[in-house]
Amino acid sequence: MKQALLDLLVDPVGREPLCLVLRDAADDTITSGVLRTAAGATYPIQSGIPRFVVTDDAGQLQTSNAFGYKWQVHNISDSAAVRSSLMPWMIEKYGFASQADWASYCASRRHILDIGCGSGMPSSI
Repeated sequence: MKQALLDLLVDPVGREPLCLVLRDAADDTITSGVLRTAAGATYPIQSGIPRFVVTDDAGQLQTSNAFGYKWQVHNISDSAAVRSSLMPWMIEKYGFASQADWASYCASRRHILDIGCGSGMPSSI
């Protein structure tokens, strides 16, 4: 997580500002720590990702195990071959006429939030 994102994040429940209790960082990237509210709510940052939903039920653990490999192996899931085969489907899914239109739309935005529902490929066009 980039240090600059701290100004954009708030507690998803109480909408309060968050302060960082840093554990580890490399340059401007926070790799681990805790986001804390004044009221005491905490959200861990693990492997550079703030975790706003912390659940340890069997379904969540199964999903983590099933997708964990995919989330870590970008050279397969985000390869040129996979990207080129999925691009037409994603362009249609997101309602753009072409990849250039999609890229132009994204470039016109100040921030784009990828909420962690996959490999992040759609947000990296």
